[in-house]
Order: sequence, then C-alpha cells, then structure tokens
Amino acid sequence: MKIQRKDNFIVAVVLLVLVAFFLWQTYTTLPASATASDMGARFMPTVTLVAIAILSVILLVGSFKPYGEGEEAAKAPEDLKSALLFLAVIGIAIFLIRYLGFAVGAFIGECGCLMLMHWKPLKSILFSLVTVAVIVLLFQFLLNVPLPTGIFF
Repeated sequence: MKIQRKDNFIVAVVLLVLVAFFLWQTYTTLPASATASDMGARFMPTVTLVAIAILSVILLVGSFKPYGEGEEAAKAPEDLKSALLFLAVIGIAIFLIRYLGFAVGAFIGECGCLMLMHWKPLKSILFSLVTVAVIVLLFQFLLNVPLPTGIFF
C-alpha cells in the first residue's frame, strides 16, 4: 500500500509515539489506586491517551486512502510568520501567568492573540476581560480550583 496523505501519516505516527511515551510516564510516575472503588490518579490520563491513540490509528489508516475527486493535498501555510508570532504571544502569556498571575497573564495573552486576528482593540479588550472574569469566577469561586497567583492577583 502506498501512503497517499503523507502529512496525516506523519502526524499519526508522532501522536502514537507521544501517546506511548505519556502512557509509560503515567504508569511509572502516578500511584495505582488504593481501593477497588477508587479510580486513582492514573485513570483520567489513561482514558485521554487511549482516546488519542484510537483517533491516531484512524488517522493512520486514513492516510492510505487516495484523494477523492475534487480533493487535493493540503498546502503549507502561506503566512508562517503570523503563525509563529501567534505561538510567541501564547508563550509570552504562559510566562507572564507565572509572574503576574492568571488573570493578568491570560488577559494580556488573549488580547494579543485577538489583535493578531485583526480584532479592534476595544473589542478585544472587552472580550478578554469578560472571558478571563468568567474563567476566574468559575474556577476560583464556584469550583474552588486555585489559579496561579503572581504579584498582582
């Protein structure tokens, strides 16, 4: 059989390797459940990784399927610079969350990403304020999940 969709094949193989690595990490670092009724710390990572593995196998099998009529191979992104800039903004936001706290870092990161997507500044600021406020209220106050705090919040 000939691989028809090389990009899908490569992504599927990389995902399967990552799944194998993280399953190994899950079972060597996380403790087993103490009782039969307790699912333990390994349960959720295992479920997620098995789901990713199943989807990766489906993608791998689909990579051998020839292109249909009117369908063509995916093209490389035309604007690699903007994609890398977007990733840089996300990386900066993650860095800022550690030192400035979740609310400030996520707000700055979300505003930056929205402006890169050509949103108007006022609209991106308002949208970022609302979404970060909803996330903080949901996690910190309703679910009692602590968010990273920094020098501000």
